[in-house]
Amino acid sequence: MSASPSDPIDTPARRHAKRLFATVHAVTDTGRTINSAAHELGLEWRTVNRYARAAAWQDHVRRSRPRQPTALDPYLDHLRQRWDEGEHTAKLLHQKLLAKGQHGHYQQVKMALVPL
Repeated sequence: MSASPSDPIDTPARRHAKRLFATVHAVTDTGRTINSAAHELGLEWRTVNRYARAAAWQDHVRRSRPRQPTALDPYLDHLRQRWDEGEHTAKLLHQKLLAKGQHGHYQQVKMALVPL
């Protein structure tokens, strides 16, 4: 079963890593040197070297870090509620949070609204 384009597992970075891994191995598995393969593929030799030495393409997909808690966390439900009510201005939402006692930076509020 292959992943669909909307599947979060199938991201552009993962598709790129799969293609690059297959391309590099198609050239280097024939006995070509890393430098020769890099020249042919138009890639840095370090990139070709990393992919050629990898056992699987998954070795080259960045792992996302777990989300760290922030001072804004207690206010996320409030932000979502305000967003759902039609308030989409980060600056105004930040000012309202300041009035409620939240002392975070405007940028935190702005970034919290991105997924919404």
